[in-house]
Amino acid sequence: MNGYAIEATGLVKDFEKGRRTTWQRLRGEPDRRETFRAVDGIDLAVPEGEVFGILGPNGAGKTTTMRMLSTLLEPTAGHATVLGHDLVREARAIRRRLGAVLSGERSVYWKLTARENLEYFAALYHVPPAETRRRIDEILETVHLADRADDYVEKFSTGMRQRLVLARALLPAPSLLLLDEPTVGLDPQAARDLRERVLELRDEGRTVLLTTHYMEEADQLCDRIAIVDGGRIVAL
Repeated sequence: MNGYAIEATGLVKDFEKGRRTTWQRLRGEPDRRETFRAVDGIDLAVPEGEVFGILGPNGAGKTTTMRMLSTLLEPTAGHATVLGHDLVREARAIRRRLGAVLSGERSVYWKLTARENLEYFAALYHVPPAETRRRIDEILETVHLADRADDYVEKFSTGMRQRLVLARALLPAPSLLLLDEPTVGLDPQAARDLRERVLELRDEGRTVLLTTHYMEEADQLCDRIAIVDGGRIVAL
């Protein structure tokens, strides 16, 4: 493959904290808001077909970076293209070709079965109805949930739910997959299973950008690694 799935230059993300409540404004209390810079000028180039890792401690800016690249957060400054599309102006085009598993999300419905969840998301992702059944069956095999397809998600272990979230991300056949701390909270066997799935995705030629704070995991999975701390890349 040629080219880059992600190219980012000088990405910055600021957040405000300390904003006054309505009651505080009515009482005339002074505005004590401050700006916190979560990401401070990140440059990133992720080649197509690679597993690229962002390694760093909690609070380093990994999740904020992933949320920007997934189009959920708009950068305060900087420029990026994802899959050849401008991150801000062409966000919708990016989302059509992107799969994401973001930290802390609960994006499956526990009162539905695994298959019902994927059927629901297939409709949201505009998967052609004629392809839906075949694609769901293939993805359930990929994440080793085919034998639990008709079980309710509320009966799943944490690892099984994480695999179902990965299945949801794979539904639109994404060219790029973003995985934010994908093994956090999983038992050792579930973590090994998920890592194996990531390596299989790379073998299929997909691009994967993942974050982790486990050095061993980054070393096992990634073709290249950027180390992030304090919102900046400190080593590449």
